[in-house]
Amino acid sequence: MKRFIVLTAIAVAGVTMFSTAAVAQTAEGAQKVVSVDRLVHDFGTVPETSGEIKTTFAVTNNTDEPVLVTNVRSTCGCTVPSWTKTPIEAGQKGEIAVVYNTTGRPGPFDKEVTISTSSEPQTLKVRIKGIVQ
Repeated sequence: MKRFIVLTAIAVAGVTMFSTAAVAQTAEGAQKVVSVDRLVHDFGTVPETSGEIKTTFAVTNNTDEPVLVTNVRSTCGCTVPSWTKTPIEAGQKGEIAVVYNTTGRPGPFDKEVTISTSSEPQTLKVRIKGIVQ
């Protein structure tokens, strides 16, 4: 029975990995998607008196056509995103700026930001995290 469960888990993992890779690549094998420079930004430990702290994620258009970042939303009002509103040309980069307000928020934070695009993948998720002292 254990052998069956292990083999089933391996088969499911293999199918999942194959289907994800197939979506992200063209017939020639080159990636043709929108990507971000990193998935997580760790601010480390910051003083509560810092107020607004900011980081910027780079969004790269790896497709052959212009891509538009259609929306960027965060999980709460303490995290405010802004982004490139004009189309990102093929091979070029846009920016997603994320500001976190530390005032009155001592302790650890881990916030997700969802980026919606007009291309594949249609949504990307990045995170900011840190500790406010």
